[in-house]
Amino acid sequence: MLDGVPEERIVCSDRGRARQTAELLGLRPARFDPRWREIDVGEWGGRPAAEIDAQGGGLTNWRGGPRKAPDGESWEAFAARVADAVDEL
Repeated sequence: MLDGVPEERIVCSDRGRARQTAELLGLRPARFDPRWREIDVGEWGGRPAAEIDAQGGGLTNWRGGPRKAPDGESWEAFAARVADAVDEL
């Protein structure tokens, strides 16, 4: 499926759902790396966007901006984490 990509360069998030998706695609990641996880939205996890927006600021101020959920990861920290993983490849 990833013709020409060396097997040792196939990396996957360590989350179970990412592992399952890789398996469904017939991929065998060489390693699982938590830096490839999605952004940690903290207390916003599993809540509808309208509910979060009602608390002020809106999600549009979150993506790529300074706003973050309580106990969540900032966009800046997320971008740095993923950039580090990309640079390693």
